[in-house]
Amino acid sequence: MKIELKAILEAEYGFEVKQISDAPRQFVADTYFIDSEAGERYFCKVVEKPLFVESIMAGTAALSNLQALGFERACFPIQTSSGDLFVWLNPKLIIVYTYIQAEPSYDYDFFTLGALIGEMHALSPRIRADIPRERFQFEHRSLFERQFEAALAGGDQSELHLKFRVLMQGREPKISGYYNKLNSLIQQIKPEDHELVFTHGDIAGNVLVKSAKDLTIVDWDENRLAPKERDLWTLERKEGFLEGYRNVFPEAEVNESARQYGVLIYYFYALLHYFREIFDGEPGAHRERMLTDLEGYFDGWIKPYMERLG
Repeated sequence: MKIELKAILEAEYGFEVKQISDAPRQFVADTYFIDSEAGERYFCKVVEKPLFVESIMAGTAALSNLQALGFERACFPIQTSSGDLFVWLNPKLIIVYTYIQAEPSYDYDFFTLGALIGEMHALSPRIRADIPRERFQFEHRSLFERQFEAALAGGDQSELHLKFRVLMQGREPKISGYYNKLNSLIQQIKPEDHELVFTHGDIAGNVLVKSAKDLTIVDWDENRLAPKERDLWTLERKEGFLEGYRNVFPEAEVNESARQYGVLIYYFYALLHYFREIFDGEPGAHRERMLTDLEGYFDGWIKPYMERLG
C-alpha cells in the first residue's frame, strides 16, 4: 500500500516522498504521516468507506473556503498539481492535509473551544461550497433496519456472529426505544424553525491541543449544514463552553428538540457503521475489534447522553 501511495502522491501532488509512516488508524480511514524530500510533513487519509466519501469530498471545499475566510484553527487539504483538493480513484479517496504538531486531547479550555465553534458557525453564510444539508431524516433508514434485523438474527453461526447476536438481543429494547424516539422527533421537527450553520459533527474528540487555549479542530469527515446543536450537544454542559459560544452569539440558547435529534442521529449513524464493519469489514481480527468496540460504545461516553433522553 505504501509503495502504491508514494507513486500516487508524487504523481498527483508533485512532491517527492521521503517517508510514509503509519498515523493512528481512524474508524473512517487509513491515515499516514508523509515526509517529503523538501522537509515538509503532511497528514494523509485514504478512505474506502462509501458512507463517508461524499461528505468528505464536499468537506474539502468547505474547509478551503474556511481557510480563505481567515479561519485558522483547522487542518486544511492541500491542492494537487491540477488544483483539486483530493484524489479520487474509485472506490479510493486520497486527501493530503496540512500537518499540525500537536496531540489529540480532551484537556482543553471549554470557553476557548466554545468561542472557536462560534467563530466557525458565524462564517457559515460566507461559505460557498456545496455542503450536504440536514434534512431531519435518517437517510439510511432501510439499510439500518435490515442490518439491525440481521444483527438480532446473528448472521451465520460463526462464533463472532453468535456473540454479536447475544449483544444485540440484550440491547434491543433500548435501541428500539431510541429508534422510536428518533422517528417521533423526525415527525415533529419543522426544518423552517432551525437556522442551519456549517457544522463539524464530532468536535469534542477531534481537537489537537498544544496548550489549553491553543486548539486545532481536525477530522472534518461529516461536515453538514445543520442546527448549531449538532456541534453543541456533547459539550453544552461543560463549564464555560456555552459562555464561550455566547461570546460570538450572545443570545444563543440550546433548542431541546434539535439537541435530542443531534444525539439520536449520531447514535444511529454510529450503529450503522459498526454493523457494516462487523458484517462486511475485513475478516478476522478487525471484525472482532469492531464487536468489542461496539460493546464499549454502548457502555462508554455516549451512555449518559442517551440516558438523558429518558
